[in-house]
Amino acid sequence: SMVASVFLSLGVTLAVFPGVTSSIRPSNPGFWGEDGSDGDGWFAVSLVAAFTITDFLGRSVASIPAVEALLPRPHDPAPSPAPPFSAAGRLAFSSADGFGRTVTLPAVARLAMVPLFLHLAATPNDGLALASMVVLGLSNGYICTATMAVGPTIVRPEHKAERDAASVWLLVASFVGLSAG
Repeated sequence: SMVASVFLSLGVTLAVFPGVTSSIRPSNPGFWGEDGSDGDGWFAVSLVAAFTITDFLGRSVASIPAVEALLPRPHDPAPSPAPPFSAAGRLAFSSADGFGRTVTLPAVARLAMVPLFLHLAATPNDGLALASMVVLGLSNGYICTATMAVGPTIVRPEHKAERDAASVWLLVASFVGLSAG
């Protein structure tokens, strides 16, 4: 579920940002200083700024104690037998103490952002576009940070090779998600 979360988060983000986002036009061009020519005005700048700022805030939110308490805890340092699943299997299929509810479910829900942004490109709505950028940025920052921070820690420390493999699988998922987007 962690591999899927990072893949979906980056894939959805790059599917709509910046490409589709740059084609969204304001419903009230005069308010944004648009004069009718392509690229003038503040609307596109506002959308990019909304994403950039909220992505940063989303990355910061994962370190807030109340939010951090919702994320799975790293395994305790007590020794354990060899893991029954490989690192890839554990990252892909493990529920990891509620990780699916707090990160994977929002990552899957983000798939709805693709048709929403395509709709906004065809039918402008300034408020909905800005609100959607805020949700896209917050969720992208939170999901990517939570996944990359927690992912390797679900493998017990004494299984260093498995932990390293878990990190590599998360990186592969991020690269594939970036490419797919």
